[in-house]
Amino acid sequence: MANPRYNEARTIFNLKWGTRGSYPADVAPADRPGDPMLKTILAVAAAIAVAMGTASAQTCSGMPYTLTNGQAADASQVMADFNYVLNCATSGPASAPVGAERGLVVQSTSTTTLTLGASEVIVETAIGGTPYRLSNLSLTLNIAGVGAGGMDIGSAAANADLSVYLIYDPATGTSALLGTLGSTSNGPVYAGSHMPSGYTASALVSSLRANASAQLGNFVQVGRMVEIAEQTILNGGSANTLTELSLSAVVPANAQTASGTFGSVYSGSGLTCYLASNSSGAGEISAGSGGTTVTTLAPFKDLILGTPQTIYYTTNGNGSEGVAYISISGYRF
Repeated sequence: MANPRYNEARTIFNLKWGTRGSYPADVAPADRPGDPMLKTILAVAAAIAVAMGTASAQTCSGMPYTLTNGQAADASQVMADFNYVLNCATSGPASAPVGAERGLVVQSTSTTTLTLGASEVIVETAIGGTPYRLSNLSLTLNIAGVGAGGMDIGSAAANADLSVYLIYDPATGTSALLGTLGSTSNGPVYAGSHMPSGYTASALVSSLRANASAQLGNFVQVGRMVEIAEQTILNGGSANTLTELSLSAVVPANAQTASGTFGSVYSGSGLTCYLASNSSGAGEISAGSGGTTVTTLAPFKDLILGTPQTIYYTTNGNGSEGVAYISISGYRF
């Protein structure tokens, strides 16, 4: 049985490019599919197809360029289609969702720059669109710049969400980072209208908060978990029922969980602080003090945010003699 990947390659380089004799006279012989250069390209594609075998076959659609018989195409169009076939053949079935990663590490290196390293990341042209598996990535983003490697337009905003996308140009095989305001785009693929020319695929790789100076704070990210400098969001609160507490100054709108420290400072006979994911007490955890002038603090990890940028707390004890304390030091998006 013919290998479907080999057929895919033949379809692209024979049917889409046409057969010998279908080209205008001004198309050089070396650019025709029957000549050595394209024979070599086709041979490489066929070899990849055979190596991958039939078990991992998938349908490759949405070619970057549709070339018709009699049309002269430049080298960038040829290579864009070839790189697409190569990616399709080597990436296997597109079962991993956009943004799937292996070995992703992102961290700030200054108030305006961050670096990204990863073994692999999946980008797509749209949700459910053409996927590309990018490997061995080492990239830098400078939020003081504009374009590939900088912001999509303008600059970061003070006390606002900042989304970082990995973007890809299939025609050149070039990868870069692109920053944008979270209010513009914070979903799995870039949704703004200022993608740099040639870049057609993307994936969200980091979600941050710019500080009051529109700069990056100190952070390190592994996978989708972001660790930040600890920030106190409550110091002296008390509530008899589960009460809403906003984290909007600390975590971005697409954060799914929050981590930090909580507890109580008490000068009486005891006070307990409770945290929960929603107003009904889902995921409730507690920490408290049981003696005179006692401070009891405990870490919490990945408390689900049932409402974006919001947790709920309450205290059990004499609020006039003790207070609750809550800080945030990380989140997952």
